This record gives sequence, C-alpha cells and structure tokens, in this order.
Amino acid sequence: MCSQEPRQAATRSPSAVAAGEGFDSGGGAPGGFSIIRFQSAEVPDMVYAEQLTGASYIDKQAEVAAYLVALERLTVLSAQPRESAEMIEAVLGQGGNPR
Repeated sequence: MCSQEPRQAATRSPSAVAAGEGFDSGGGAPGGFSIIRFQSAEVPDMVYAEQLTGASYIDKQAEVAAYLVALERLTVLSAQPRESAEMIEAVLGQGGNPR
C-alpha cells in the first residue's frame, strides 16, 4: 500500500499535485511548503512552510506572493505528474537513495 501512495498523489488527487525535480535541474526549492487555498474567496491563501527545525503558517500576503512565485517556477522546472510519480517510485525502489 505504501508504494502506491506516491503514484496516487501524483496522478489521481484532484486537490494535490506531486511534482518531482531532479537534482541537476538547478531549481533550488526554498524548502518544503504547501499553498493552502480555501473554498471561500473571502479567506486569503496561506502557506505552510517546513524548515529543518520546525514549521510555520504564513499569512502575510506579500510573503504568500513570494511562495506563489516559487511554486510557479517549480511548476515550470518540474517533471509532469506522471513522470514525477515514476521518479518517486524509482527512489522508493532504491531504498530511498535518489542516486
């Protein structure tokens, strides 16, 4: 079951997208983060950002905008969802070693 989760997240979820980026792509993501969007347009976007020693919720719109730009860049540089799922599966098949 665990080995199916990356493919399901990358190819079947309507609300989440897993996008892989190779180590040689030069993208340099600013750490792990998620954009949180609510159904109501009255509630502004938020960011959940993970760092090495903790995590935080960001709601200042200028800071959220910077993460939206980073997400756009990652979207351009990253593999398509199906290719990303294959990259994740390859890493899992190597015991978590990406190289």
